[in-house]
Amino acid sequence: MKKTLTIFLLSILVLSLFLCGCDLNSQEEQKSSFIQKTEIRQDDNGVTVVYEDGYELTYSFTQPIDTIIEKDGTRSARAIGSIYAQYNVSINNATIVPGGTAGSVEYSTSVDDSGNFVVSGNTFIGIADGSDLQIQMGTVDRCFEKDGKRYEDCSYELLTIFRTKTTLLDFAMGYENEPYDNVFAFGFTKFEKLESIILPTSIKKIDKKAFDECNKLTTVYYYGTAAEWQSVELVNTEIKIVDKDKNEIVEVVENALAKCTVYFYSEEAPTEAGNYWHFVDGKPLVW
Repeated sequence: MKKTLTIFLLSILVLSLFLCGCDLNSQEEQKSSFIQKTEIRQDDNGVTVVYEDGYELTYSFTQPIDTIIEKDGTRSARAIGSIYAQYNVSINNATIVPGGTAGSVEYSTSVDDSGNFVVSGNTFIGIADGSDLQIQMGTVDRCFEKDGKRYEDCSYELLTIFRTKTTLLDFAMGYENEPYDNVFAFGFTKFEKLESIILPTSIKKIDKKAFDECNKLTTVYYYGTAAEWQSVELVNTEIKIVDKDKNEIVEVVENALAKCTVYFYSEEAPTEAGNYWHFVDGKPLVW
């Protein structure tokens, strides 16, 4: 029995290594067809990415926002490159917990002739052998297209740079152009230097863990009133724990913004006590 189990586990390991090797080779072949980036320049205004064909793509420091169109048509905001379509696949009960761009990614599941559990979507595909394994599959199409050309993606590099920001003005600027309804879960995780954010009145929900591990974030500058802020949904994280007696306990982790001091916008100096802010030279300042 032990020998059979050992052979079975070794077979899974060999298959996993083989599939990983195939996937890496596929990604390398695909990557080689991209126009590669050759230089990333950074100055006080933003980041410029230079490509082999001379194309230069410039990102402003005031706009590190990516957009997700949810299935209901609402617009969610996240940091550029913060998370991609990733799926945790539990082989035992064949369940899929979609993450990343789950709101806009279509996926399907099936079992092939060999009994392998196959998960596929519009940006990724993966195969896992049935066992107690739990694996993660992610996007393989790391590029963007312009004028019929495919360019190597640079989102992770940009994310690293944008995470040095102390204030996010982006939601406010997005509100002027394309209003955001939500801030996406994990959308701005690990912005470790982030101290404050500016939110427009279009924001109706802050997803759980949207600002996870933003340990210096203490201030929210809100464009609306205190009454309007009360209607913004701050989604908490629920963690299910099973104790030694097999009782299920639900632990609630409060949304990061619930601990922040919120200031409300006032164009003119307020005549009543309270938390108010306005812009001075393009920066938020408390009255």
